[in-house]
Amino acid sequence: MRRSVAVAAALAALWSAVAGGCGDGERAQDAPAGLPPRGVVVYVSADEAVARPILAAFERDTGIRVSARYDTEASKATALAAMLKAERNAPRADCVWSGEMLTTADLAAQGVLAPHRGLRADRVADGCRGGSGRWYAFAARPRVLVYRPSATAPSSLPRSWADVAHGTWSGTIAMADPRFGTTRGHMIAMSMLPDGRGEAWIDALAGRAPIVLAGGNAAVVDAVWRGEATIGMTDEDDVRAARAQGADVECIALPIVEGGDPAEGAVVTPATLGLVAGGPNPAEATAFMEWMLAPQVEAWLAASRSGNTPIADPEGARAFDVSVAWPEGLARGDEYRCAPATSVAIVDWDRAARIGDAPLARFMSRVRQGQ
Repeated sequence: MRRSVAVAAALAALWSAVAGGCGDGERAQDAPAGLPPRGVVVYVSADEAVARPILAAFERDTGIRVSARYDTEASKATALAAMLKAERNAPRADCVWSGEMLTTADLAAQGVLAPHRGLRADRVADGCRGGSGRWYAFAARPRVLVYRPSATAPSSLPRSWADVAHGTWSGTIAMADPRFGTTRGHMIAMSMLPDGRGEAWIDALAGRAPIVLAGGNAAVVDAVWRGEATIGMTDEDDVRAARAQGADVECIALPIVEGGDPAEGAVVTPATLGLVAGGPNPAEATAFMEWMLAPQVEAWLAASRSGNTPIADPEGARAFDVSVAWPEGLARGDEYRCAPATSVAIVDWDRAARIGDAPLARFMSRVRQGQ
């Protein structure tokens, strides 16, 4: 509890220094006559049901009003990224909060995002910042294999992502459109496997005639639940959400290769933050970035139905008392977690952004040829 109070006090001092004071949402509405309330514009591709209460908590704590624009489930991050690129000469947004990694790294590489520096940013764990400070990673989710235990024995499942494409298991596989969201990052990460293994994996997966669904990762879980597919590639939080609705599904965080190099462990997708270059509200944007990188946000997300894993400041998140000012409307999660892998894959996301979508075009072309 002492740590929680100390964190709150430090944040209060930080907001005063960065954004010119702090307060709650009501104070933002009660600005002196002739002075509009301070605001920040955030483009959000994280799940709206999770993001909205967190943004409300930011308003409550800082008095800075948030104008948020959300992406759809099917086009996660991609549509907002296109909008940011189109607006780069006259930016409307101040910050980006994405539910995945690759699109943010791409925006950083193209100069759409500016470097961010701050007390909190400087304390982010190694490996959770990139693009010369143009993106910050936090609150990760594993990519998982979802299945229906009443229909499929765990012993018959693939043991790795390599086995999903190359293995002898039988049945059908569902996946979200690989041109969008966390599936896009997962596929490009797999395509980066050395010695031709990535290209071979892309071709072998396409050869299994996967069911490609436009509805995103949640639709993948639903397809497995309804028996339309044997297994599916999805995110752990989508499995947790379906189980909360009574779905008979389980999941496994597969390694890239079973028993291989620990650097080829489970594929994990962090959420990301970025500061838009030339955004209209730079002081408020800096305050938003620093607040989002505080351990309380990762702690709340870990305890929520989303169940994200703290990575930016895991020690601080574990020490934070989540009962302190729990965001109103944020659904608490249960204790369910997918069966974990023994290690986490190391992915060079800046390199992945440079590779671009050529592997996805190759994959979709081969899928169409097989139809």
